[in-house]
Amino acid sequence: MKPGEASRTAEVVAIQRAAHQFLDRPVVFEDPLALQVLSAEAQAILRTDPGQTERSPVSKLLRAGLAVRSRVAEDTLADAVTRGVRQYVILGAGFDTFAYRSPFQDVRVFEVDHPSTQAVKRQRLEAGSIAIPSSVTFVPFDFGGIASADAATRGGPLADALASGGFDAARPAVVAWLGVTMYLTPEEVRDTLRFVGSFSPGSTVVFDFYLPVEAVGFVTRIFYTRVLQRLEKLGEPWRAFYTPDAIRRELQQAGFAQIETLDRDALNGRYLANRPDHLDIGSLLHIAVATT
Repeated sequence: MKPGEASRTAEVVAIQRAAHQFLDRPVVFEDPLALQVLSAEAQAILRTDPGQTERSPVSKLLRAGLAVRSRVAEDTLADAVTRGVRQYVILGAGFDTFAYRSPFQDVRVFEVDHPSTQAVKRQRLEAGSIAIPSSVTFVPFDFGGIASADAATRGGPLADALASGGFDAARPAVVAWLGVTMYLTPEEVRDTLRFVGSFSPGSTVVFDFYLPVEAVGFVTRIFYTRVLQRLEKLGEPWRAFYTPDAIRRELQQAGFAQIETLDRDALNGRYLANRPDHLDIGSLLHIAVATT
């Protein structure tokens, strides 16, 4: 990522999340602000011809997965609020808009991301006349700089960054960690899970993960390998892959007691059943929801 520019991945995610508002009916994840946090060029394309965002067969799968994972995170938060949770941490927030349309005025939102992406986002919020509520805190952090956590540091630099933003690790929180784990090393994923696992009992983490290449069928493997090679050439390689059994072991070792892993059947059944457009998240994406 170049200084002064937003993450390319964050831009792609934001465009697809906004495209979902235009292209899919019924909408799975309603985000009335999705369009306003895009660049002027992307806004113009979506307003005039949103179909331009469907550049390959992968686009529809990607769009479905992004909509569903955001829905899972916000549904999880809504459930946690009924249990008294009042902190929401978005690791790798990108152009997420929850804080600016939140129905929970007393929930503190911590947006954690690279300072360059945050700077672009704040510019777009201002351009879109979207007010930044007092309940949101921007926490600058470079996930590429996560150091190994131990009992002494309780999360290392990520813990320091959150603490400086006013996060209270002694109170429960929901942590949304979407679209990040695959770009980290397995060690960085483990360290982050252990850090979140040290939060107050009743804290929940929601994150997506992808299967290893060897865990998918032959035809899917060919397609999957090409996608991964393209990401490598773009300078944003995927590094961490998990089976559901492997991620459950990681979560158990990190201190989580209630663990749910959601696959294609579970997610499609919950959010995409009986749709005339046959929207489908595909077989590669999985989502974990785990509570301490």
